Amino acid sequence: MAKSTRVRLVSLLALLFAMTALAPGRARADVQTDVQEELEKAQKLYSAGNYRAACEAYQRAHELAQGKSSPSLIGLSGCYAQAKDEEKSLAAARLALAVAATPDERTKAATTLVHALLAAHRDQEASDVLQSLRKQGMTEDEIRQEVLSGVLSEGSEEDARRLLRLDPNMPLRIQGELESRLSRPQVLHTVKPETPWEARQHPGFYGTVIVEATIDTQGNVSSVRVLKEQPYGLTESAVKAVKRWRFKPATLDGKPVTVYYVLTVKFQIGI
Repeated sequence: MAKSTRVRLVSLLALLFAMTALAPGRARADVQTDVQEELEKAQKLYSAGNYRAACEAYQRAHELAQGKSSPSLIGLSGCYAQAKDEEKSLAAARLALAVAATPDERTKAATTLVHALLAAHRDQEASDVLQSLRKQGMTEDEIRQEVLSGVLSEGSEEDARRLLRLDPNMPLRIQGELESRLSRPQVLHTVKPETPWEARQHPGFYGTVIVEATIDTQGNVSSVRVLKEQPYGLTESAVKAVKRWRFKPATLDGKPVTVYYVLTVKFQIGI
């Protein structure tokens, strides 16, 4: 009888231990859900221009996550920037980078921090952040396409000028506030792409390859990113041809600048 009682007692203790061990997991899941809900609410408020309410929602998400939510801090930095509170915007951005848990979060936090530093006229500190990203293994193309392009997409014309002082070869996108100040590159020389043998086996085929070319200050194509592919080797043929095109470079306030420029190459296989 005593042995049976001990067995039941041990089983009961094991059950209680298991329930205790599982409870924190459920609590963490609940907290993560609450954080995500606050983030979604904040993002909607921010998009609607209700920055004060968005800031409050981001703050709640930040507190629920016990200061470990990079997206909450990125959002707070943006809200403070809208309120022209540069110091709070910078502090939130720095903390966002410090607690970022994934490569995507680190990229977004770095973009936010560089943007905040430029807005505060702290160009050298922005340069230091970029240098730290290089030391962490981020390539120049990644820095330009993921961090600096993000700053430009959200920043002002003045931000663009500061970025060009940090990186004179930084490619600009012809959009937003910059569109009225940037002259577009002009084609000076094109090269007709070859029609691959495989494509010639499909008479009547028509297709367009779309690429985003990086055109430097000399009017040369320094890199090509494919936006729309075509089969039968046509994509590769188009890229090879576009790399040999020559342009009159784009200019910003009369000075040559590097830009991203979308180009189309059409193919029509004769019958």
